[in-house]
Amino acid sequence: MKTLLRTSSAAILLAAQMLASSSQAFDAVQLHTIDSRTYHLTISGKVLPRTHAGAAEVRIQVSPAEGTTVEAAALPDANGNFSLKVSFEGYPNEQVDWKLTAQSGTYTLTTHEGRHILSDDTAITVKESIHLTDHALILALR
Repeated sequence: MKTLLRTSSAAILLAAQMLASSSQAFDAVQLHTIDSRTYHLTISGKVLPRTHAGAAEVRIQVSPAEGTTVEAAALPDANGNFSLKVSFEGYPNEQVDWKLTAQSGTYTLTTHEGRHILSDDTAITVKESIHLTDHALILALR
């Protein structure tokens, strides 16, 4: 009977130790969770041809994999230069898609798309030129 009691005590002690170590492992996992970060995407470039660039509206749309799509718009300066900045929430190693569009008068809508993988660096810079095409010229060539 004593032998049986010792075995039972050892089994209970072993089970208690296993439970304690699994609880500690769980606590360690909780301590290493990753919080979302605020990322800042700056996209800049030039709208061409420069003669109609000042009248073109340039728009950026950023769609994080987890979260809300954010947008911003601006008019280029007289030389066609533009710069847009948007902020959004994301996680490292997550992908974010962006779409840049421009349209001006008789010039057709031009779209550029891209994808960026987020990292520990929260500042993202993209350089992109936009070439507007004369809509009347396209119709004449058809």
